[in-house]
Amino acid sequence: MPLNRRTFLKTSALTAAVFALPRRAQADYGDLVRDPDGVLDLPSGFSYTVLDSRGESMDDGYRVPGKPTGMACVEDANGNWVLVRNHELDDTDSLVGPYDSAQSAPDTAYDSESLGGVSRVVIDPSRLSILSRNMLLLGTSQNGGGAISPWGWLSSERATAINHGLVFLCDPQASTVDEPRPVASCGRFRHGGTAVDNQSRVYLSEDRPQGSFYRMTPLNAADPFSGTLEALVIAGENNLDTSSTLSMGDVVAIEWVAIDEPNPESDTLRDEAQSKGAAIFTHASGLWADEDSIWFCCTEGGPVNAGQVFRLHVSEGTLECVLASTNTWVLDMPRSITVAPWGEVFFGEDGTADQYIRGIDNDGFLFDFAYNQGSTGGIGGTCFSPDGSVLFVNLPKDHITLAIEGPFPYEGRATDSGNGQNPGKDVNSGCACASSSSPFTPALVLAGLGAVLARRGLPKKGG
Repeated sequence: MPLNRRTFLKTSALTAAVFALPRRAQADYGDLVRDPDGVLDLPSGFSYTVLDSRGESMDDGYRVPGKPTGMACVEDANGNWVLVRNHELDDTDSLVGPYDSAQSAPDTAYDSESLGGVSRVVIDPSRLSILSRNMLLLGTSQNGGGAISPWGWLSSERATAINHGLVFLCDPQASTVDEPRPVASCGRFRHGGTAVDNQSRVYLSEDRPQGSFYRMTPLNAADPFSGTLEALVIAGENNLDTSSTLSMGDVVAIEWVAIDEPNPESDTLRDEAQSKGAAIFTHASGLWADEDSIWFCCTEGGPVNAGQVFRLHVSEGTLECVLASTNTWVLDMPRSITVAPWGEVFFGEDGTADQYIRGIDNDGFLFDFAYNQGSTGGIGGTCFSPDGSVLFVNLPKDHITLAIEGPFPYEGRATDSGNGQNPGKDVNSGCACASSSSPFTPALVLAGLGAVLARRGLPKKGG
């Protein structure tokens, strides 16, 4: 019998018990403590360091750009940590761009008028101090999501002006800006996020109200520049709107349809995809690969346009709706996402009011981990250090990058986790350690007439 929205593989969590995450470790972070410096409230025992902020001088003569967004942490040959970091700037952001008043775009800039790009921060892990900083990519526009891959850092553009809307490949180990390397096989559209599975397939979200979701399979695993782009289809359904149709706990079978023209002149890639039955996602953004899963957020999806979290089960060929917000005090537009080495899922919000880093614990409940006290700006770039001891985050509106330390329930580094966000052996991603090794379904209980998400308690700022 063909699968459709009335015959899901699993029913809604309205009648389900909590499905627990793998119990490698259990965190009990406790209430948030008010930050006297007015930046970020954290649980007791945790602290943050401001690594850098916009306008500071870098080793290559450029300024630290503002609006830091998508980010990952890798390890270099000397055991230092390297943050690779996107900057969601366009040609109107000269006040927070990489150039000072005496500088202009170099010949290596992709577009001399655009101010987006990728920066690199080399960190001494023992002191969390900066050893060097430089730009890797200049002249792109609104670089949002990205991913570590076997080939380097993939940086995605949200802007779709002429010759933009692309994915670029950068070398995390480079100390200078290199020639731009656009990856045309990943398509031209309003990119949200990017992730790479352990088969070197690249998954790509589309950050628009009625976008689609894609994957690119390289013709040669060693070369991402040639490959086949496909769009996700819900099996048995034509253009299923995942925002209005999928509830928490629903799991549906998926298929993929080939895209004939991955680089249209206009921002119309989704038109071809949806003419072939592709599913519709509402502002799909941050992605994270974790072994056999691709996690991603739809910032404005769900019944009250406050966000959804999905998990694509790669080998099973299914898509699971893990969260669907019914109230903004529970979940308010999740954008960035990462899976901790011990299995918990952390995501940063980018909503309309109070913004948190929130997560799903090992009992399947939502918890609050941090509160942006300093502004109403979103929280992006969430990723862990290679040893799992530090959570790095960006505050784009505040133009700063933070490193959070504390009693994370980490149980030791795995030598080779097979994590999809780190499929190469030469670099280690921020989630390359001892990740989940068995299938799980962190479906949450729906409770009460308003069907709000189950959580440990009401959201609280630091007292």
